[in-house]
Amino acid sequence: MRAKDQLACLATPYSYSEGGPVLGADCAGAWMQDLATAGIMAISPAFLAGWGGLKAAQPAPAVRVSACVVVPPAVGWQEAPDVWAAVCLALASVKPVYLVEGCV
Repeated sequence: MRAKDQLACLATPYSYSEGGPVLGADCAGAWMQDLATAGIMAISPAFLAGWGGLKAAQPAPAVRVSACVVVPPAVGWQEAPDVWAAVCLALASVKPVYLVEGCV
């Protein structure tokens, strides 16, 4: 993946239909670990929101400081407003967006 050796914004859904924000933060944590194993340092708005006890993930600061956005195949990513916000912010800033297929 081209995101290696760069800071990436990991865009995963924060809220799920079942499990809520806790599951969203846990999923983001698992994907951050997978990315770290692949040599990609990631910051995750969903993970930070979950551990901070926030009601919503805020992708803008993470996208601003990241070189790219990585979207893994997490459950519900296609409908998640926080994922789309990260993607749109990245594209508006001419930053690459990578869609991950399966595990890293």
